[in-house]
Amino acid sequence: PRDPILGFDFAGRVAAVGSDVKDFKPGDDVFGYLNLGAFAEYTCKPETQFVKKPSSMSFEQAAALPTAGGAALIAARDLTQVNAGQKVLIIGACGGVGSFCTQIVKSMGAHVTAVCSTSNVNMAKELGADEVFDYKKEDICKSGKAFDVILDNGLFRSMLDYRQIMNPAGSTYLLIGGATNRFFPALAMSPFVSMFNKKKMKICSGDPGPAILKDLAELFEAGKMKPAIKKRYTFEQLPEGLIYLEEGHTVGKVVVNM
Repeated sequence: PRDPILGFDFAGRVAAVGSDVKDFKPGDDVFGYLNLGAFAEYTCKPETQFVKKPSSMSFEQAAALPTAGGAALIAARDLTQVNAGQKVLIIGACGGVGSFCTQIVKSMGAHVTAVCSTSNVNMAKELGADEVFDYKKEDICKSGKAFDVILDNGLFRSMLDYRQIMNPAGSTYLLIGGATNRFFPALAMSPFVSMFNKKKMKICSGDPGPAILKDLAELFEAGKMKPAIKKRYTFEQLPEGLIYLEEGHTVGKVVVNM
């Protein structure tokens, strides 16, 4: 469209369905991920982009799940294959994706070390972190620790700095997100710095399709993870919410109510 509607994650109620739709009917509560078009009162998309919302999950919680929760699940389960007993470092542990990473990794039985700012230390503990490093007071890269997996949600420093705290016997650093001016150089660098050693550096990729959304719903219903919603805006306040997100260092999830 000439003027595309922004927005990716959504939750709502089915208003109408096409004649070939088999899995949904008007009145069903659903949530999902759209390429664009979530910032609207109505949207029309293929049924493959939706899944049914569990009755125990609010619309706000469902809308906060897809992109951030999906990225966290893909990162921890599929790309780094976190196992029970492993030592996992989560950078930006209280952000949109990081808050999901902390809960999901903890539910997998790993030992979680979180890195966050002073104001978020208690939140990181509430999310399940076993240890918390306040980056304003101490440098995790000078801690002398060794981690099996590092999940970086911010790229606040060079990815190469973390190699000194990666387990030399075999470990993985995964970059999930960060500022554009640092992300693309890291994307180009990661294959080369992983050659000929057991310290692997990767970039997270993958969309939260229906299978991922269903897995997230199961984790929620099992009590292993829930969105950490910290800010709410009305539809009329949407520009204000976008400005807040663009400022960076977002805490938890932000939702917009129609």
